[in-house]
Amino acid sequence: MSHPLAPRLDELTDDEIVAKLGELYAKFGYASRHNKHLADQIFFLIDDYNNEMMRRNAEQDKKIQEELGEDFFGTNIDVK
Repeated sequence: MSHPLAPRLDELTDDEIVAKLGELYAKFGYASRHNKHLADQIFFLIDDYNNEMMRRNAEQDKKIQEELGEDFFGTNIDVK
């Protein structure tokens, strides 16, 4: 579930998400010292942005694995 004030994260570019995360972390640092309730809300937004980045990374990893084939790790990593 996403924060009700969060924008549609799927419409943002990776760079926009990273930039926004930087802003939110700075605001979180200030709010955590001065207003716990505000810090909690900012943390929920940070969580949404992080989850979107993890979703995109997982999607990209899946695409790469499909392109390389299922045996990529089995043939390239030998732990014997």
